Amino acid sequence: MSTFRIYDAPGDFVEAVGTIGQPYYAKIKNTDFDRGVDLHTQSNRLPLCLRPGVLVELQLK
Repeated sequence: MSTFRIYDAPGDFVEAVGTIGQPYYAKIKNTDFDRGVDLHTQSNRLPLCLRPGVLVELQLK
């Protein structure tokens, strides 16, 4: 359980520049003539290996 640590990167929205990353981002935009909504979600996770000695490279033949 202590091999990897997951960090959250900021979203690619203007208001997220220079902020601490959140696990999830979601934005809603009304469609033309208010006939519905467009929903955009994202998660920018970065897994970092804290014990690189345990990593193994596999090669497919």
